[in-house]
Amino acid sequence: MIGEIDCWLTEKVARYKARSLYLPAGGTLRRLYAHWRTSPHPALQHLELHQVDDILEGERRRMFAHFFAQELPGFAVREPRIYVQADLGILGLGVNGHVAFHEPGLPETFTFGTVIPHDETALRLGVQPGTRAVTFGLGAFLQTKALLLIVSGESKRRAFERFLARDPALPATALYKHPDFRFFVDL
Repeated sequence: MIGEIDCWLTEKVARYKARSLYLPAGGTLRRLYAHWRTSPHPALQHLELHQVDDILEGERRRMFAHFFAQELPGFAVREPRIYVQADLGILGLGVNGHVAFHEPGLPETFTFGTVIPHDETALRLGVQPGTRAVTFGLGAFLQTKALLLIVSGESKRRAFERFLARDPALPATALYKHPDFRFFVDL
């Protein structure tokens, strides 16, 4: 799958003359980031890298910024502080069908801002329910020139089945509307 992602990135950067990329933190892309640490994709030196979300308060504040500092040292991954429209996006499917912290219940037009992750997401991340987070949303992801969704891990199987069935209750289902959307699966 890593080779396929690298090929996707090569092709989309060339096709769209892309200059920026949304990237998620977390285990879904950990193997890809390990690959990029040892064999950096040539486009990465020319792309602005934008972290898609983070925790804003509590002991785990900036946990995703810390994740990127460990997983992609030497790369300037920008924290989500203001709305920035990226040219390309790589996302991971969440257990409840969310992408970034765009969880069920947020409008599809949501582009960027402060949110409260669902309790299930908070517990998986080890933060208190009700903890504030910041995220880019579907409104921003659907405006990219190309979008890639990674589905990784057995815990995502149920959400992926619902995604394949185009369950409208899943935020990720809206990604099918994107004119240059693709997904890779590693269950």
